[in-house]
Amino acid sequence: MTESEAIQEMKAMSDEELLMVPFDVVKWICAGKGCCRGTKVRDYGIAPEFFHPRKSISWFSVRTSYFMCEKHYKMYKRLKKNFTQEHIENRLFDFNKIKIQKL
Repeated sequence: MTESEAIQEMKAMSDEELLMVPFDVVKWICAGKGCCRGTKVRDYGIAPEFFHPRKSISWFSVRTSYFMCEKHYKMYKRLKKNFTQEHIENRLFDFNKIKIQKL
């Protein structure tokens, strides 16, 4: 079995099966400028892929996804009515800061 096949098999596992596999818990940091809030996610050692047990899309890549805390998500929803996505991202978010932090 190749490494990519093993990763696909792991991603196909249910949440109960994944609990049997060893993992580390890390903090996914909010993308908001100056914000240090976050949510806990599981690191199974296949970075940049992480697992979030409470999201509908459980597996995500930190290269293509970003997290917003409740405060910044509400602000984003309000701004989205009047401004373009690009304008909001430039003013509200810092995509260059560290996204994952060890607990």
